[in-house]
Amino acid sequence: MIEAQLQNGTIKSRIFHLIKDAGFYGIATAIVSLVNLLSIPLLTRYLSGEEYGTFELILAYTSLATVIAAVGQSTAFARFSFEADGHEHRGAILVNCIFIQVVASIIVMAMLMVLALSLRPHFQNVDNYLLIVSFMLLAIPALVGVDFARNYLKWTFKQRFYITLSFVYAAMILGGYFVFVYAYRLGLTGAVAAQCISALLVFVVLVWSSRNLDIGKIKVATARPLVIFGLSYMALGIMNQGLRAVDKTIISAVIGIDAVGVYAVGFKIASIILIIESIFHMSWGPISMAIYKQSNSLETYNAALNLLALLMAVSIFLLNVFSSTIISYAAPARFFEGGAIIWILGVGFCFQALAGITGIGIDLSKKSYYLLLSWFVGMALAAVLMYFLGRRIGITGVAIGFSVGMIAEAIIRTFISTRIYPVKFRYSFAIIALLAALSASLIINQVNLSNYVRISVSILVVLLLVSSGVFYLKKQFNHSMSNDVHI
Repeated sequence: MIEAQLQNGTIKSRIFHLIKDAGFYGIATAIVSLVNLLSIPLLTRYLSGEEYGTFELILAYTSLATVIAAVGQSTAFARFSFEADGHEHRGAILVNCIFIQVVASIIVMAMLMVLALSLRPHFQNVDNYLLIVSFMLLAIPALVGVDFARNYLKWTFKQRFYITLSFVYAAMILGGYFVFVYAYRLGLTGAVAAQCISALLVFVVLVWSSRNLDIGKIKVATARPLVIFGLSYMALGIMNQGLRAVDKTIISAVIGIDAVGVYAVGFKIASIILIIESIFHMSWGPISMAIYKQSNSLETYNAALNLLALLMAVSIFLLNVFSSTIISYAAPARFFEGGAIIWILGVGFCFQALAGITGIGIDLSKKSYYLLLSWFVGMALAAVLMYFLGRRIGITGVAIGFSVGMIAEAIIRTFISTRIYPVKFRYSFAIIALLAALSASLIINQVNLSNYVRISVSILVVLLLVSSGVFYLKKQFNHSMSNDVHI
């Protein structure tokens, strides 16, 4: 059994399992996350600036509604299932998680319908408003189901099904964009329809394939702790996803709806870092929970932190050096301003990625309410900065505010985590690697270099970063092995 192998394994074997799983999950996870990036050339060319900006706002608020309807049950299932005694208990947890999300989805859809009807007079310029709202409402339970299914497959190590589901879902979204936006030129309505229909079709297939699943019965006694635990993560998700709606809302209000599209292009390219982070945490999450009771878990956590820091350092370096090149191929010239904010957002994403490891003490202690504190402070700081800086320096100011908020949240989360659970991290390599990568990229961008020289220097810097990281990890492995032998 994979859980037993991880628990009884060495630090080196766990890290190799992490790398293997990251590679195994990587393509599937990346292709779903890359849908937003791969769709940029098509959507920015066949939607007007106003339509693309409106579409990004719709996606942001639909994602926020999905987070509310999910009630944090993916995280609740992951946390409680690893403590379950036997298959039957896990089945009871699963069915209760599903039931909670069904009820919550119905409530959210009803509330949104009332809200959408009341806001209709404010959206006279949006064609097919009621049809678009209908697509949004139908997409919510489907998106909740698809997201929960993917997380369930991840936490139960069902890799093949996870990969198949990820590929099918991504292909359907891209295919929907091609049919509705490119072929039939349905504009904003077509883009929203592509998202909704893809989620619905995949959701129907998931329900059909799960008809013979051996699960338990719905019980209030089992559901209550799941809801209580999940509410904190729902609130966390509201703040996390809400911040991604607030930034676009502020831009729309103080700059204009067209600027939302420009910002969104830069945001999506910067999100390449989040794709890498999601691949890593997709594999790291189950491992971190499976080994937390083992005596050598601390060394494994530190090794994982250094490995992720190395990945983040290489990512932020390459993204900053080649951001202008990437955006020139991804979108028309009217979106090029978004290239200036890529590295700013990328720094915030790097801190968030590392906090996914350094903040593990909050999850292990089950004191998820501390996450609300860190996210409330981070979101409040970001919202204030985004508004005031956005009014003065446009989308660059919004990006700075967003990134500062993310950094503040990550630092606060880490500080709280290390105070409430005995996990002591060593941050020196992570800090040095990120500072070196960012400094090198900024210097290269300031120097007028030919493309050939830029690429050559970049390869050299990446090799130096990787070699130093490998050397440090080997040193860490040897140190942990010598400690094991001494014991």
